Formats: sequence, structure tokens, C-alpha cells
Amino acid sequence: ASGLATGGTLVKVDGVYFSQRAASLSLLVCRFNSSSVAGHFVSSVEVHCVAPRSSAGVISLDVSNDAQMFSASKLSFEYFVSTLRALLPAHGPAYGGTRVHIFGDNFRLPNDEQRFWCIFEGAGRVEAYHRSLWELVCVSPQSTSRAPHSISVAVNLNGASCKDSLSYTYRFETAI
Repeated sequence: ASGLATGGTLVKVDGVYFSQRAASLSLLVCRFNSSSVAGHFVSSVEVHCVAPRSSAGVISLDVSNDAQMFSASKLSFEYFVSTLRALLPAHGPAYGGTRVHIFGDNFRLPNDEQRFWCIFEGAGRVEAYHRSLWELVCVSPQSTSRAPHSISVAVNLNGASCKDSLSYTYRFETAI
């Protein structure tokens, strides 16, 4: 598994003997190297964890039903950094529908269950199409404002946001 170094990636851990009672007592824990976070019980064979912030690299991932004795399964989790570089076009009509290309570095899509999202500040979140390691494409949502304005656009991967954002301007066109 892998996710952004900014943290926030939802991680699905498959295993056996996960305990709902341990989860209700806040004893079901996921440990990313030395950082522990609450494990969210899904079933006796599946737990979800939210990865904490870390630096880029591969670390160990362990799970515990008692917050003391951790699995010896040798799971690993890779943190990586994605950087936003440019957005084209950087403007579009307020009614939305503009195909926006976001260029950057390291847009990794580790597995089929994870999705990229474009977050248009104040207008909403739309799914992004993953074209390559360097390009995402999304369609701008309708603006909620009645005046031309600039907003920030961020990228999110499975709950984790890239640390950068880019500027996008909503324009209002007048009919003549």
C-alpha cells in the first residue's frame, strides 16, 4: 500500500482475528513505524486506518487488538510526495463543464480502489481522470458565486491532499 506523505490516506488492512470489541474499547490500533492511529473495525478480516503524516519512504505497518502486541506480518506502507505544477486552462465559465488539465509530478495510483479528486474551493469536489504520472483531468463544477472570482484547486488521493494548490478563475460571460 502507499499514500501521500501529507497523511490522510485511507488504508485497508486485510488479516485475521480483528476484534470489534477491541475497536469499541479503542484498543484496535494501526502502527505506521512508531506512529499509532486508531484502527476502524470493518470485519474480523478487515481493518481501515488513516495514515499519519510522514516523510517519503517505505515504513512498516502493524496492527494490534490490544494496543500493545502488534502483528508480525511484515506489512509495509510507502509514503510519496506529489507536486502540483500547472493547471490548463486556468479559467472557465461560471456554469462549469470546463475540462481542466492538472500537471505535476508523481501522480501515482497505487490500486484500483483509490481515486483522485479535484477540489474546487467553495464549488465542490469532482473525480479526476488519471492520465499519467504527470497529468490529471477533471471537469470544473458550477460556481456557487454570482461574480467573477478566483479560487484554489487542490488534488486529493483517497483522503490525502497534495500540499500544493493552484489558482482557477470563474468567468461570467454576458450574452449580447
